[in-house]
Amino acid sequence: MSGTIRKVQDADLDDDIETPNPKRARVSFNPKVEEKVMEEYVAKGRSLESVRVEVKRAIEAHSKGDSEKYDSIKEVFAQTEGDAREDITENDEVKTYLVALTSYASLLNKDCNGLVKAILKCEWMGRDEGFVKAYAQFLGNLVSAQGAYVGLVLGNLIDHFTGGTTSFIHDLTSANENIVRLSSGRLSGCPDVSRDTLSSRIHFALKYLLRLIPSASATLSPILSAKFPFADETKRVHVTYINNLVRLLEYAPELKSDVFSLITDRLVKIDVQMQVDLDDVDDEVAGAIVQALAMNPSEQEEEDDEDADDSDDSDAESINSDDRRSCQYVRDFTRTFCQYYSTYI
Repeated sequence: MSGTIRKVQDADLDDDIETPNPKRARVSFNPKVEEKVMEEYVAKGRSLESVRVEVKRAIEAHSKGDSEKYDSIKEVFAQTEGDAREDITENDEVKTYLVALTSYASLLNKDCNGLVKAILKCEWMGRDEGFVKAYAQFLGNLVSAQGAYVGLVLGNLIDHFTGGTTSFIHDLTSANENIVRLSSGRLSGCPDVSRDTLSSRIHFALKYLLRLIPSASATLSPILSAKFPFADETKRVHVTYINNLVRLLEYAPELKSDVFSLITDRLVKIDVQMQVDLDDVDDEVAGAIVQALAMNPSEQEEEDDEDADDSDDSDAESINSDDRRSCQYVRDFTRTFCQYYSTYI
């Protein structure tokens, strides 16, 4: 990938992943962290070095057509996709292979696309903090060594802005829109993780990658546009996605212009489309009423039709009320957004 790639030490994984707490000491992360992460599992009889050797041999054999060991490593990560049967030993095994693969990220070319995708899909946000930092470091090493994966990695993280394998719950009754399903923080063999922390970990990984490879912002911008919810998604989906975009700007200010233009453009289009849809419904209802009157010329029938018309109007109003409220909501949200963030555009 073209552009500046910083050293891992410069990007540094020293940010606090948890919800910010001024009384909490900052946790540092350095190359020695992998040994600390693996202490418990190493004590169970298998060294990190032996796993490294296995990983390297498996990748090299896969490149020559022998994929048996390679497929076994894929299964280590594939079984973590929502698998409630995991125990502490299996969690440690996933950790070990992740750290080992970090050392050989340069070998994970396009032929290893299947393994990379398995790692990206694994449940990682609800694990311990050491695993999350090791996961972020793996992503950093991967995109630094194999630039072709930058778009895939960033897109996978942005998927969580509205819902992906680990879906966001769009609950407007919550004070925090950036929330994920609680089950993602309740993995077997791992301490429970709060929703706020799950959400923070997405932004932690993104922030680290953008620090490590500043030029990745240029790749991220079109991804944000492509992942923006469709117009027929619920207002809750749109609000959650937009809130995450605004949070992204806290550590990627270079994207302000692109993000604000994107939000304004999409909300205006949604407003216009919703109004067109409502007008179409109104025209259909009016046409049905006219046709009914033409088919019933007698006075008595006309009186009956008037009652029916009232019923039709009531039904139409009931059908359209939710859509009209949504339309007004989009307008109000767009107006508020433009006023509040106008100083940044």
